[in-house]
Amino acid sequence: MNRVGGKNDTFREHILSEIAIGVYRGGQRLPAERELGERYRVSRNTIRRALSDLETLGILERRPPVGTFVTADALEKAASRRGRAEFDVTFVIAPDQAANPQLQQLFNSCRRHLPEKVGVSVLFSDLDGEFPEPGYAPDVAVVFGNYTDEQLAAVRAGAKELVLLGHTHPTCKFIDSDNYAGGRLMAGHALENGHRHLAVLGPRGADDASDFARRLAGIRDAVSEAGAQLQVCRMSLDEVWNMGPSCDRALGEFLRRDLELSLVMALYDQLALSVIDFCHRRRLRVPDDMSVIGYDDQCYVEFLKPPLTTVKGFGEAIGARLARFVRAVMEGDADGLELREMIPPLLITRGTVSARGNTR
Repeated sequence: MNRVGGKNDTFREHILSEIAIGVYRGGQRLPAERELGERYRVSRNTIRRALSDLETLGILERRPPVGTFVTADALEKAASRRGRAEFDVTFVIAPDQAANPQLQQLFNSCRRHLPEKVGVSVLFSDLDGEFPEPGYAPDVAVVFGNYTDEQLAAVRAGAKELVLLGHTHPTCKFIDSDNYAGGRLMAGHALENGHRHLAVLGPRGADDASDFARRLAGIRDAVSEAGAQLQVCRMSLDEVWNMGPSCDRALGEFLRRDLELSLVMALYDQLALSVIDFCHRRRLRVPDDMSVIGYDDQCYVEFLKPPLTTVKGFGEAIGARLARFVRAVMEGDADGLELREMIPPLLITRGTVSARGNTR
């Protein structure tokens, strides 16, 4: 199995970010160490050291033999590590977005680029019923999720500044990642390395404007322009939840239809890991027999063997840009500042794509 070795700090901060944005909440039991190892591709020693550190901070509580739990005041204790807040930034997040890997990257990136005096909090809300809540008055509200204009107006009424993440809007400030360009990067890298028989595996997405749909559109256009062959499998929600078996079925069908298939593009990194696992079980060498490209640049994929070629799209760059905007608001320089930006993604070339035949 591919593993991350000796990456305690990275794994600890990743768990902290998941607690901060609500993947794991107060009183909730964390998955068992073995499951965490399989999910994040880290060693048991790395997991134990990270969990021990978080227990020392009072963020986790171990209850043998039941398991490890998030403490009720974990968020407050995590926030106390940054000192007293003089400026408030609140992330308003739709509950169904809590596990979004791009949001985790963005959240961590934004916090790293902000000074200690900035307090960062998370508000989970579908914005049904009474909103904002009593006392809700952040300096900057950062909204991530599909909300109506009326709901956004409610957020805007309680905050000095409102910024949308991951969505464009005709009147609101926003920062978005150019997922269409990211899809073209994936396909372009495959074609430049001589791959002409390609496949795409990913979720269907909520609509044609979703991140996954835009990535797929970029791939389709690039492949069509090059005259190469492309197979596509868009997974339903049930199939995404049962990723392993669903991935196996899709890849088996890909190979049955096209014996010359040499590269699979997965629309997010965790799915790329399922592709790699499938190849290992089929005794297909990565990248010699099958190349793989992912998307999101999750914290652990550079430590895989071989390290994953992927697209670094949303989190790091947008988090840094958001932090610059927050600083401008703090310094009183944001009046009239337009923030309507599409951040270009970056292809991270590593070890899971090999050259094949004649390249263009």
